[in-house]
Amino acid sequence: MDLQRGSDLEIVIQSAHLLDNHLTTLLQVTLYGDAETRKDLLGNSGRLRAIAYCVGLINTQDFHDLQMIYGIRNRFAHPKSLKLPTFATDQIMAYIGNLSAFREGREAGLDGRAIFIKHVYRLAGRLNRKLGRVKQLKSRSLEVFNG
Repeated sequence: MDLQRGSDLEIVIQSAHLLDNHLTTLLQVTLYGDAETRKDLLGNSGRLRAIAYCVGLINTQDFHDLQMIYGIRNRFAHPKSLKLPTFATDQIMAYIGNLSAFREGREAGLDGRAIFIKHVYRLAGRLNRKLGRVKQLKSRSLEVFNG
């Protein structure tokens, strides 16, 4: 998914969708039980973040950053005026300013949009690496119990 193209709204919606998919996959692989039970449990993206955090799949900083990204998503999806926000809007920049990558991005001369995109990719990468580790651990634990 190329987040460099499109309007600010498209980037935010695609970013939230990308991270939802990563979190859902990570949790589906981690959790046991039948598919229907897992689907019921994981049906809400807000719940995805909380479950992943509570079971130790994401750390406090990633949980916080995901909360900021979804706060941005909600501001774009439900604007308080007829004018859509942008990455330059004060309200959106306040959220971006709370991302852990903000200072690093500013020091590199990046604007809010670039900081947001870079951080979404960074989080998606961390979730992918975690997924790989969970798959390995789950495979090993099944071998122990079934072996």
